[in-house]
Amino acid sequence: MYKEAQQLLNSESEDDRCAGIEMIVAVGRSNGIELLATQLEREQSTFVRRRLIATLGAWYLPYTALVVGRLLASSDAYVRNAALAIMQTLGEISLPVLTELINHPNCDLRKLAADALNKIAGDAACSLLLGGLKDSDPNVVSTCAEALGNRRDFRIIPALIASLAGTQNVWVAFSMMESLAKIGDHTILDVIEQYVNKKTWNREERITLAGIWVVATSQLGDERQLPAAWEMYHNKILTMGQMLTLLDQLQVRGVTLDLEQVAIESMLEVFFADTLKNSAVHEVTAAIHITRRNCPALLYQNLSVMIDRFYTTETVMEELGIAVKLTYLVVEASQRDPSIYKLLSYMYEHDPYLEHRSFILDCPEIFHSDHYTATWNWLVDSLDQSDRLLKIAAVRGMCRMGEAGRHYLKELLELALDEDRQMTELIRQEIDLEWRPDR
Repeated sequence: MYKEAQQLLNSESEDDRCAGIEMIVAVGRSNGIELLATQLEREQSTFVRRRLIATLGAWYLPYTALVVGRLLASSDAYVRNAALAIMQTLGEISLPVLTELINHPNCDLRKLAADALNKIAGDAACSLLLGGLKDSDPNVVSTCAEALGNRRDFRIIPALIASLAGTQNVWVAFSMMESLAKIGDHTILDVIEQYVNKKTWNREERITLAGIWVVATSQLGDERQLPAAWEMYHNKILTMGQMLTLLDQLQVRGVTLDLEQVAIESMLEVFFADTLKNSAVHEVTAAIHITRRNCPALLYQNLSVMIDRFYTTETVMEELGIAVKLTYLVVEASQRDPSIYKLLSYMYEHDPYLEHRSFILDCPEIFHSDHYTATWNWLVDSLDQSDRLLKIAAVRGMCRMGEAGRHYLKELLELALDEDRQMTELIRQEIDLEWRPDR
């Protein structure tokens, strides 16, 4: 039968080769593992490769790990990645082979072993990764540190802190600090801050490390880290975008920034005046959040600039719409601003939630004579929707459209008397008509 299976594996037909794989599995002999591994090395079809990976990954034998482990040394990246996926699927069965590979003279094989261990649970795999923190190759150490962070095990913290203290490689340090942040113990923030401030780092290295300090502080910090953040910002170790992101995330987590009000407003004024045009989208959205919470008047003052700059950027426009809704800036605006109507129009056309349109229909800006036709169409469309709040807003909006709007509502009332008691009541209340019983 093996001879027949080999013939099928040599066929040009994908179906035949898959049938050969199934035949080998049905026989169940260990030498079939070698046949499948050899086929994986030479196979060109993505479909058949996937079948081979799944089959070998389900063959839970130590011999499978031994054979597949050899493929990690392949010069073909696809074969290496396939072998890695199989070793990860085999789990603890792979540990004897991975123990040898994590101590192999070849640093590439040691790194691949660490990648495989990243997906294998248990203390044995964890112990191998902890040993990898002492490796001489920075890529291996970083991979082990990242894998340990993914376990989110508090027992790992002392080993990571000790390794962090002993490394002078900025990228290895970055990986270790990122892993400490993932584990989630806020006590590590002081350790990370002290490490970032070591005098041995040059300016560029400090800037790199400060980036992960921002990530860790965003996730775990509170107002106690703010003095250090402002100092790094004023010393140009943190960018304005990083500072905005940090403040935004702290506020999302409920950290009070009342004592930072003056400094925040000063920074935001610089942001809107000089930095906005070159900022990334995530920095702009962070600035919108902070401005809305801390100095909403500044948001209104810069609304037109932001809309002109980001009108085609959906994320920013959505954030502006939410900010305006939450702060009622449009409702409270004392003078006309064309940019507000532009924002409202965008929100009406793009907001996927129809109930949000009730806010737009309450805004006085849309009832200016310049927008009469568009507003009329919005109101007619909204009266056709099922959302009650939207209908209420549309009825009230029609009342603000003058005699034509009231006439439209009276006609609608006549049609609704027999069919829609709710709509009848809504219109009656708004145009002060006496109740007319069902005919």
